[in-house]
Amino acid sequence: MFYFSNPARKFLQNPYKILQPYIKPGMTILDVGPGWGTLRFPWQRLAGNTGKVIAADLQQAMLDGVRKNAVKAGVADRITLHLTKRTK
Repeated sequence: MFYFSNPARKFLQNPYKILQPYIKPGMTILDVGPGWGTLRFPWQRLAGNTGKVIAADLQQAMLDGVRKNAVKAGVADRITLHLTKRTK
């Protein structure tokens, strides 16, 4: 099964090239349904040291994956994780 946030995707569609015209240093980006955070780190790098990414997901496991990958990428201090609630 192919996922939108598949790490191999960056070889087919460069996230920096796609997002650079839209994300500027200092911006705050909201990512709804981030998965494991594969595309988030290019967002964070484009937003720079003063920018932030807010990752909102229904599943704590997904946010745990984002946290783990953000630590590895060295951007954990600039990513806010938000566990959302389901509503009927």
